[in-house]
Amino acid sequence: MLIVRKIVYVNDIIDTRQKIILNTSLDELSFSHTTPLSGGQEETRKILLKITDLRRRPEYSSGVSWILIPELYSGGEPSFNFLNIAARTYSEKLEAKLWWQMEKRRNYLTMFVPFENCSFEEMSYIIFTSKGSEVESNKTFTASEETPRQILRPVRADFRIDGPDTLTPDSSAEYIITATQAKEPTNRPIEVVLENRAGYLSKNHFILRGQEKFKVYSLGLEPGDVLQVRAGFRFWSSITMKEIKIV
Repeated sequence: MLIVRKIVYVNDIIDTRQKIILNTSLDELSFSHTTPLSGGQEETRKILLKITDLRRRPEYSSGVSWILIPELYSGGEPSFNFLNIAARTYSEKLEAKLWWQMEKRRNYLTMFVPFENCSFEEMSYIIFTSKGSEVESNKTFTASEETPRQILRPVRADFRIDGPDTLTPDSSAEYIITATQAKEPTNRPIEVVLENRAGYLSKNHFILRGQEKFKVYSLGLEPGDVLQVRAGFRFWSSITMKEIKIV
């Protein structure tokens, strides 16, 4: 069973009351954010996104969070853009918290994609707002005092690697990687990246559907060496690690 969470997260540093409307269907998402301005005026930013358009983006992948940030504009219609925060920070190994400090931009919505073929209704959402703000949606959202990391932990896919704990020098063994969510196996397709610390792997980047076999080779290693196999996502590495001792 796919786990989905829809949360309203009240941020104390935001002191302006807002009106937020989020509606989702299987293949379409619409988001509207209205905030008051001086002189009794107000500003509304909107975005309408099709699931096909999101999947066409080169940084679309399993196991990542998309954040909704305001577009910089001059004289045009104020709007939003979805940004894959993991893809933006991955190449420089930059922590997301540091990226936010550098960008000085606000996140209005986090959308988490656990599996490759998720619809909008199967994704998890966190709406960031202030006390007293109005939130409307065609789905049921609940308030939470958990941190965003705690909110998303139960919905994130994970991996389990099973196989021998030891190898002899210049040998090989078969291992099995299993996709899980909330510690339960799942057959939903998910993009997985395997990395090795010493030794060699028979495969390292593929779409995992439940389980997949691969081989680990201890070529060139000696007794006392340690070989590590790490599994993660394209933009979020080393979620799970299997340590293999050379004996």
